[in-house]
Amino acid sequence: MKEQDPKIRIISFNSAIVVGIIAFIAFLYFTQQLFNPLVIFLIGLFVITPFRKESYFVRRMLLLFVSFFVLWIFTIIGSSIAPFIISFIIAYLLAPLVSALEKKENTSLVKFAFDYTSTSRLCFGCLYLDFSADFKSVQ
Repeated sequence: MKEQDPKIRIISFNSAIVVGIIAFIAFLYFTQQLFNPLVIFLIGLFVITPFRKESYFVRRMLLLFVSFFVLWIFTIIGSSIAPFIISFIIAYLLAPLVSALEKKENTSLVKFAFDYTSTSRLCFGCLYLDFSADFKSVQ
């Protein structure tokens, strides 16, 4: 089989890339996803990532892309993930207290304070207050 000329091969490769990009943009336009923040983030990430080792500016731009994407995600799902974040913060803050109380003798106060039912009541109470505030704002 005869080898192709390298110039023709490069031209056909470049034209395939251009046609692929045009088809991708047309697909995004006709599915009305062209200005979707997720698509813009992924395209920007795809374009910038190969150059991250070459330039300080590109690394900062990549960090900015990721930061804005995370902020956008939190604005979309923030109200539904907020109780979990609050519970993780409370658990993190109370961990030293729980460890200290575990080392002491088992007293009735420790049993009552960290009983499974009282903890679950506290969690469900926080969830109830959060969801009731959400429902009041909707009405």
